[in-house]
Amino acid sequence: MKDIFLIAMAFMTPLLCVIFAGLLAMEAKPGWGWFLFVAALITCLVSLCNSSL
Repeated sequence: MKDIFLIAMAFMTPLLCVIFAGLLAMEAKPGWGWFLFVAALITCLVSLCNSSL
């Protein structure tokens, strides 16, 4: 059960970053690109960790 929770959290974080970046972009607030950058980094990290296992 612990593994399922960790995997769910690993995939929810980039999704939440993208949603938050979209909300910031819709409101025309600066800094939304950083959230997309963080989402891409986390997604790549999760992909690399899964491929090395």
